[in-house]
Amino acid sequence: MKNCRVEQCFAALFGLCLLAMLPLTVIAGDGHERSHADIRFTDIATRPDSGIHYHRTRSKNDALWDKLRSKPVVTLMDFGSGAPVRSRGTPGVAVLDYDRDGDLDIFVTNGPGSPNSLFSSQLMETGELKFVDVAKAAGVDSPDLDSTGVCYGDIDNDGDYDLFVVSAGGGSKLFVNNGDKTFSDVSVPSLVDGRQPYSVGCSMGDVNGDGLLDIVIANTTQSWDYPASPTVHNQLLLNKGNHVFEDVSEESGITKLTGFALDQANAAGLTWGVAMVDYDQDGDMDIILAQDQAVYIVGGTGGVPGMVHIFQNDGTGHFKDVGMEAGTNIPGAWMGLAFGDINSDGIMDMFVTNMGDYINSEYFPYKLGDLATRWFLGQPDHTFVKEEVSGSNATAFGWGTVMSDVDNDGDTDIVFLGGMDGGPLVDASNPGLILMNDGNGNMTLDKRPLHRDAHRHRDVQGLAQGDFNNDGFIDLVSVSDFDIPDTVPLQRYTAQYGSVLDDTAFFAPTFTQLAPGQFTWAGYEMTDGSLAIDMNNAASRNGSVKVDLMGTVGMVKGGQSNRDGVGAIVRFTPRHGKTAMHPVTAGDSYASQSALTAHFGLGKAKKGTVDVMWTGGTRNRLYGVREGETVLIPEIPCSYTSQWSGMNAYRRCVTGALRELKRKNAVTDDMRHRLYDSAMRAYVSNLEGTDSSAGEGEDKGEQP
Repeated sequence: MKNCRVEQCFAALFGLCLLAMLPLTVIAGDGHERSHADIRFTDIATRPDSGIHYHRTRSKNDALWDKLRSKPVVTLMDFGSGAPVRSRGTPGVAVLDYDRDGDLDIFVTNGPGSPNSLFSSQLMETGELKFVDVAKAAGVDSPDLDSTGVCYGDIDNDGDYDLFVVSAGGGSKLFVNNGDKTFSDVSVPSLVDGRQPYSVGCSMGDVNGDGLLDIVIANTTQSWDYPASPTVHNQLLLNKGNHVFEDVSEESGITKLTGFALDQANAAGLTWGVAMVDYDQDGDMDIILAQDQAVYIVGGTGGVPGMVHIFQNDGTGHFKDVGMEAGTNIPGAWMGLAFGDINSDGIMDMFVTNMGDYINSEYFPYKLGDLATRWFLGQPDHTFVKEEVSGSNATAFGWGTVMSDVDNDGDTDIVFLGGMDGGPLVDASNPGLILMNDGNGNMTLDKRPLHRDAHRHRDVQGLAQGDFNNDGFIDLVSVSDFDIPDTVPLQRYTAQYGSVLDDTAFFAPTFTQLAPGQFTWAGYEMTDGSLAIDMNNAASRNGSVKVDLMGTVGMVKGGQSNRDGVGAIVRFTPRHGKTAMHPVTAGDSYASQSALTAHFGLGKAKKGTVDVMWTGGTRNRLYGVREGETVLIPEIPCSYTSQWSGMNAYRRCVTGALRELKRKNAVTDDMRHRLYDSAMRAYVSNLEGTDSSAGEGEDKGEQP
């Protein structure tokens, strides 16, 4: 197998070798704006009584900086040949109810010699939102690893979440949940720890339709000690049952990336972000990769171009990279991934973070938009178009990102955070940014809700979401690899684009420039990274609903989906409103995973309709979901969109499935009746072709 060497040097990060590219998206800071509630987020992790005690330990290769700092003059070539990569680590965070007690807990990774943390929420026990770190007692602390990304899912369909943790050079660990608030490390017998590349993230999904969650791992290079190191192919681990996995990376096709020069055939890219999601909505799990081109941009620079790769599943777990055909083959330093329906057209869209327009501009010529963070709008033919917005509005650096309705007004907003140590400077261009949706897919950059010095001084990596206090509003959790002390002066970037971000785009000059291309260490030391839990102030007063899924493979005859419905696509339509989409993903953002619960804003509506497309393509529907409800919807293997011989045949299928679920105490009597009535109504609605008549009346207004 042919690998390529990626020169991750300062020249790479700051565009020394940038060549001309197509104009990229620029996010609007004004225009198409509508009134939004005064949403604000407040970090409770800083409170002494929160129970959050977390400091990200630096990686061992951070000591390699000492040689550079001791030199009286440091050149750009010195940074390129001697600066370590990710020396503070790349921590990830997961939001999950690990003990199934009804509140959301937080798992966050840490560096070598320091334990990972599992912060158990005490909301249900005490009525107060406080946390206790139970990682050691639970058996998931792993201080021996330089842990990076994390994802979770029910790999054995026994009703609880299992954890998968990747690391920088230490292999992967699989922790199986014992159901008693402890985990067992089954990494060796499960065969998941055979390789030890520098991995940053993972995602779970059922790639072959057997009802078991498989795992894809995002790999970077063989070492982070120095900027030049061979890149490593990503891995796909196939779940064989009984906690055993098989590496099927080669035969699955995920190592065959397109978009490379002929002499780079079979080369490996540098992958920062990975997600399993059914992007084309055909009932099977696809794999999306966010890759970094490092120094190699396009043309004759001799390297592997970084782009967004889309591996389309043929339904059997074999993949083909269709990124070129899909239109996502845009060179960039792509990092974080989020999915949803931005413009409410029923087609899945993507948001992908990038380096932004400021960090490259300080020391080298840079063209606005070349490395813009952007969103891609899905098209009916499964291609994507980048959103073009007139004006000169710049974008900021981003790692972690989530799509969510932060103000519960019924549309999909976007949050992204991030920063980076770029050698002579530390980027602080992102103070915490939200793209607010006007309801028609027009996004307005809003830096107010998360705008505070704490995020400006945090080099955020992982970001995830969930409703921590059960008030019906989405909250955020983020982790940084290091923080910038208040004593370190921040400078505004020289580049001014007429953007709303110009006055908040700062950097920390960790090395003082003596002359063009020559620097000396400024003497500033960064501090260990931190965890932030940003609570939504719920100022909009809009209602919401939550949807949990229960796949019924092994429970009901014909059930196909894994226990938590990972891979399903959930839609919600408020009465007389537009339809929102939530793909259930077990790992996206950057090195992180949000809660699996689908959250939907209602605006001022009081109820709406949930529609679920399960893996395999089965469609179920639940009408009359009321404001404030959390509903658990089981997979009924009787799709209302299938061809049935008649209503009686469909009714027998639904009745039989619900009877099995009731026998196993998986549904209440009330929910069983609601599901039955909704199934019959959905069947008739599909026959009549009224599914697209949202907003036309009492019944039709709730149709997705």
